[in-house]
Amino acid sequence: MTAASGSPSSGAPRRSVELLRWPPGARCRIEVEAAPLPPIDEAAAAREWDRQRAHNPRLFDAPILAAVGFGPGVVRARTCTYRRLVVQPAIPTGTEQLSVTAVVLRRDGDVPRVLLGRRGTQTRIYQSQWELGPSGGIDPPTGHGPGRAHELGWAEVCAQIRREAAEELGGADWVAPRQAWGVCRDFVARSADIVVESEWQGPELDGAHTADRVRWEYDGLAWVTRGEMAGFVRTNAVIEPSLALLGAMGWLGEEGGSGKMDTAEGQ
Repeated sequence: MTAASGSPSSGAPRRSVELLRWPPGARCRIEVEAAPLPPIDEAAAAREWDRQRAHNPRLFDAPILAAVGFGPGVVRARTCTYRRLVVQPAIPTGTEQLSVTAVVLRRDGDVPRVLLGRRGTQTRIYQSQWELGPSGGIDPPTGHGPGRAHELGWAEVCAQIRREAAEELGGADWVAPRQAWGVCRDFVARSADIVVESEWQGPELDGAHTADRVRWEYDGLAWVTRGEMAGFVRTNAVIEPSLALLGAMGWLGEEGGSGKMDTAEGQ
């Protein structure tokens, strides 16, 4: 496993993003541990949760998966709660939500374009900024609460991508997951996203269709070519995790690769 923005050493400034590149063809596996959640100040957490809810009524508590370790093609996690994520940094809980991010390509003839979405004003973080997507937290299986061990695989990751496509774009089958690229850790949002290279199989989402199709999570969509990307990021606010991924995948210039996606059906 290659760290494109490696873990900071002790005493060094902590980077906001860390990319963990998986070997091509690595199996995508999530090992959910039967580990109890660490204790926190529950009364203080409840007060902070109420404060956050008053600011954004769309917030609601539910089980999530929290990442606790990483290996080539493997993420170790435990079942946690969304409240433990949201109350940070006021209440330190050590929660890093395990999520997915799709890097979605479509082709206009021989010209590839990548999908970017502008986050809505009621999202938890990064309001009105652009990102690669769709994206979102991986749902724990029904009935698997804290303290129960289980394993998820490629099928569950693909299913989550399709759920996010349905919720954020309007169609579950519009995004076809192809292969896992690796993990993007965002220390600002406190998330670890399994990055999935994907192919667009939906309708046009430009012009008038964009306004009709986007949900509250996104209030705008853009299909950007590699040649257009440098200008796009200069004139639009793009979140740091997506900038890091675009650079590593070769969408911001000659560095970091060819910008091509292998659409083989492996895993």
